[in-house]
Amino acid sequence: MIILGKYDELTPGMGFPSIIPHLNKEPYEGKETILNYLNNGRVHIVTASRFIDVFTNKRVNRELVHMNDGEYFWTSKIPYYVEKYNLRLPEDFEKHVLEQEKKRNR
Repeated sequence: MIILGKYDELTPGMGFPSIIPHLNKEPYEGKETILNYLNNGRVHIVTASRFIDVFTNKRVNRELVHMNDGEYFWTSKIPYYVEKYNLRLPEDFEKHVLEQEKKRNR
């Protein structure tokens, strides 16, 4: 499975690149579709823990959930950053989501 969210700020010390270049000031086309897809992935693991917003240092009032779609894997941190900071995910993933949506609407 392809893991989404390999950013230094989300997993410090692993040598991943920064999340900052992937954030946008404005919402982007397809964001709501991508956000809906991420929020409705297959739940793999649910934890009782919460996570900290790396930019505000405030606790996010969401359970840390691990999800997948059979091809990609992500945690509930990813839709949070997409929603709040307009995080752009890898182009292959965004294409995958938008193609799935097109198929679903046929």
